Amino acid sequence: MENGKDTFYYTYSAKQQEEIQNIRKKYLAREEDKMELLRRLDRSATKKEL
Repeated sequence: MENGKDTFYYTYSAKQQEEIQNIRKKYLAREEDKMELLRRLDRSATKKEL
């Protein structure tokens, strides 16, 4: 290898990549994106009072 760097690259298939992402989502903290935040705020502002 060049400059003493040993590097290994592997590309997963689309199906494997999807499975990897699904597994990661289970263990990572879920972050609310701006659109989700806007929808949540809109729902709370337009919620009908009983």
